[in-house]
Amino acid sequence: MKTVEKKNKSSLLRKAFSVRYCLLASFCTALIMTVVYYCFKLTPFFGDITILRMDMYHQYGPLYAELYERITNLDSFLYSWKSGGGSGFLGNFYNYLSSPTLIIMLLFGHENMPEAIAAMIYVKALIASFTFAYFLTKKFNNHTPLTSAFGVLYACSGYFIAYYWNVMWLDAFYLFPLVMLGIEKIINHGKLKLYLVSLALTLVTNYYMGYMVCIFSVLYFIYSYFSQYGFTSTLKGSLGRCPREPKIMVKHTIDIIRNSRLVDSGVKFGFASLSAGLVSAFALVPIYFALGNCSATSGTWPEEFRTYFSIFDFLANHLAFLVPTIRSSGEDVLPNVYCGMLTVMLVPLFIFSTRINLKEKVLSVGILGVMFLSFYTNYLNFIWHGFHFPNDLPYRFSYMYSFLLLLFAFKALLNIKEYTSRQIIGVGVATLFFVIMVQEIGSKNVSETGIWICVAFVGIYCLALAILKNDRYPAIAAAVLVLCTSCAEYTVANTSNYSMDQPKENFTGDYADFQSIKSEIDEYEGNDYYRMELTQLRARMDPCWYYYNGISTFSSMAYEKTSNMQSRLGMFSNYINSYTYNRQTPVYNAFFALDYIVDNNMNTTADMNPELYKEIASLNKYTAYENLYQLPIAFRTNEEILQWSYENSNPFEVQSGLFGSATGIHTVYNDMVLDTALSGANGMTVDYTYAADGYYPFSVQDPSIAALTFELKIQESGNAYIYFRTSHSNVSSITVVLPSGRIVSQYVDTKPHILDLGYLEAGDSIRVYAPYTNAVDGYVTLYGVTLDNESFIEGYNKLKADSLNVTKFEETEIEGTINVSEDGILYTSINYDTGWTVYIDGEKVSKKNIHSVGDGALLAVDITKGKHTVTFKYVPEGLTTGIIITVVSLIMLALLWAINRTGFFKFCPVVYPKDGSTEDEAEDIYEYEELELPEITDDTSTEATESADDSEVADTEVDEE
Repeated sequence: MKTVEKKNKSSLLRKAFSVRYCLLASFCTALIMTVVYYCFKLTPFFGDITILRMDMYHQYGPLYAELYERITNLDSFLYSWKSGGGSGFLGNFYNYLSSPTLIIMLLFGHENMPEAIAAMIYVKALIASFTFAYFLTKKFNNHTPLTSAFGVLYACSGYFIAYYWNVMWLDAFYLFPLVMLGIEKIINHGKLKLYLVSLALTLVTNYYMGYMVCIFSVLYFIYSYFSQYGFTSTLKGSLGRCPREPKIMVKHTIDIIRNSRLVDSGVKFGFASLSAGLVSAFALVPIYFALGNCSATSGTWPEEFRTYFSIFDFLANHLAFLVPTIRSSGEDVLPNVYCGMLTVMLVPLFIFSTRINLKEKVLSVGILGVMFLSFYTNYLNFIWHGFHFPNDLPYRFSYMYSFLLLLFAFKALLNIKEYTSRQIIGVGVATLFFVIMVQEIGSKNVSETGIWICVAFVGIYCLALAILKNDRYPAIAAAVLVLCTSCAEYTVANTSNYSMDQPKENFTGDYADFQSIKSEIDEYEGNDYYRMELTQLRARMDPCWYYYNGISTFSSMAYEKTSNMQSRLGMFSNYINSYTYNRQTPVYNAFFALDYIVDNNMNTTADMNPELYKEIASLNKYTAYENLYQLPIAFRTNEEILQWSYENSNPFEVQSGLFGSATGIHTVYNDMVLDTALSGANGMTVDYTYAADGYYPFSVQDPSIAALTFELKIQESGNAYIYFRTSHSNVSSITVVLPSGRIVSQYVDTKPHILDLGYLEAGDSIRVYAPYTNAVDGYVTLYGVTLDNESFIEGYNKLKADSLNVTKFEETEIEGTINVSEDGILYTSINYDTGWTVYIDGEKVSKKNIHSVGDGALLAVDITKGKHTVTFKYVPEGLTTGIIITVVSLIMLALLWAINRTGFFKFCPVVYPKDGSTEDEAEDIYEYEELELPEITDDTSTEATESADDSEVADTEVDEE
């Protein structure tokens, strides 16, 4: 037993030793990331600041919290009622959450999710430095700190600095070098496992990045193969002249094909690529169907060809200390391609190397050119991003370009001894000259500080390269100097270009209070499957963070049709993939089954109308109200609801149309009237002739005092609402003065929403004040209404009488009974999704009897008069098919592997001598050519004899067949 343990321990040590410089790369990256976290005072060790920002704050943080609750509560992964009124959860999981690092999240807990995400990013950066160093180690058999240095350069490159907070993309970032190494192994050794496994893992962790990796894999296969071999290259030996006998000639032709390295590599590459896709089908197939309902696939081919930036600015963006690009708008939209000043110096040396053949140089320049054109032109950019222009975060594949630069730079570094001192100094001077040009001419993204940082590190790298070239100094010491300089560059030049400024208190401070309020509502309701909402959201995905069934959402996987509809209903929305609840009307609350409203914004809103809402609990800033006019998730309506359209700029008209088509009552709102005698403007001219349509064109004369004031009179008593929209983002907020003197405010930009003013009496007036911040002419739209209480209650009672009594509510199944007074449409506030199947009295409803309300937004079915049991069941479309494909593919791969172990597929072509005679014994074509070893190595006298063994150890760890 002790002997076995000793042997296992020795084997582990040998494996660790074989990747020692990959581990060193991870250690150096860990030091850099620790410095970054320290500088930004990240919680919990250095301060109270979280890593959350932008979409990570609004989306990823809440979604990880939801995932944590689903795992710990053993809830379904197929469907979620937490955000958006309900949606398939697999879409969000495979788009945002799927990662091998999820185990880290489980160690931290819900309230420590910001720390968990910071830890995941930290670990992914370390893995990225390891995998790139491993790629270089295996490709070039180089065991020196140089591979460590380049691992750091990859992991901390401009792409990572810009998009580190898009945590779901980082898995593809660190898997990418393994995919490329897998292609190398297919070409040079005929081994498929590493490529197949790493590509499949990339597709599962993020299908979107996986799509881009697939595109690049084809490019890299072509580049890598033809850089090393030609069309006629063989696997073993060569086939001589063939005797002119038909049978032998046919066999000779077959042997030529079998012995072709191009055919062998191409077939294996294609087979492994297809296999990776088939193995990933359990994720890819349901995602394919989910994408059909969201905005991510709604792009159209660009009508005109265009370019994005100047070539000079692109070249300048290779320099250090750059503000990263994360927006698609603005004047500095450039790909994040920075990967160290050392790379900028070495790539020209690669081009002028005499040891690198012309064919490889041409192919290298060619693949870099393809990547550049992919950034530069809209057609290729559109293809790379999945035939869709992203709303923001441009050039999401730029790390692939950096990968190529680092690869070429490393090749040049391996040949450093061929360059003269004059050439090294020359490339340093040329780099400095370019930096000075950037300073003099100016570039969009380069600062004065950055210029001097570049100058300093170019000088240090010149010295390091000179030492590395000189045989008087130990090569290992010079390599360590390069590693230390690379780490210093990233630490000095880029630490300030991260962005972390959200205190943890902002994200988690009120979590305990809300959970207490929710517990009281659970007890009051008797269950926890009701819908509720906050009146002011901290993040767009608060329902996920607090884990309640809500309406608000912000996700690339959100149903686009629902987002369109919610925007027109007066929700805060971008009309694409987000909508956020603010206090809405009773009509909206009833039609979307909103049972409870928790008001956490009382300082800037009017009082909740006690005739509409009942207070049931209060704690600190939270006050919970029961909606007195709630409707269940499904109820019978008139058939006219199928013709309801939300194509109207007035949200009150849209809601009135929904209410009227469902009930036949079209007078649910009464309009307010503009008092033009009291309305006015400072520094502006307003045309009030369009008042009947709520549309007011204006021109600005004096921007220093520009402001609009509208006076609206209440015609009929009732709960009052207004909707204010501008043509430009030139109003930061509006204030409304109520008859009581109370001031209600609302933040306004390009996403307007309905504002609840509380109960007002007929004859009252309100004043709406809107200050303008610039001199842009345009228009505003202002609508004001009061709820017609009598009409609303009449229609509500009709719908309530024919509503579903829910007896079972699970995330993938809802069941209830209903007594329908007459034939009609069973309207539901369930988002339309082809994964839903409906059963009435146990019989499956046919597709022709399943409808959508709101142009594909909400699910509805035909229903007849009488008592019925209705069941809704959800299975994501394509999930079953995907699982079957994956299982069958795994079985087939296992069978092929087993058969191949017998030697059945190991073809051995006959090698014909020049005289045309045949040999009795054929040689094994899978004895591959050895790669030329690089010159630079740190192997000592004891290590030199073990280098081949070390390589084998690493091979068996990843590629054992």
